[in-house]
Amino acid sequence: MLSLAFLVARIAITSLGVAAGIALWQLRPGAVHLARLALALFTLEAFIRLASPIDLSAAPPGTRLPRALLLAAHNGAWLLYLQFSRRVRHAYALESQP
Repeated sequence: MLSLAFLVARIAITSLGVAAGIALWQLRPGAVHLARLALALFTLEAFIRLASPIDLSAAPPGTRLPRALLLAAHNGAWLLYLQFSRRVRHAYALESQP
């Protein structure tokens, strides 16, 4: 049953990520916020999945913590890019108008 819950959560988060990607591609106003939400939810889901005893065959023994840290670093780098990039602020009109 828990495996099914992980599958449903992963499908929902992946759908959110696809929607964020399409919104970013089309330069939609809320695209950056949607992308941040998708990255945060994916990181949270991955941590919960890697910490649970379900789906043990997906991660060889001794690789769960390194995978979790790598996922956190990767998604954290993207979140920092979306937060501090001048290019992103300019393209999505996130800068405050003087």
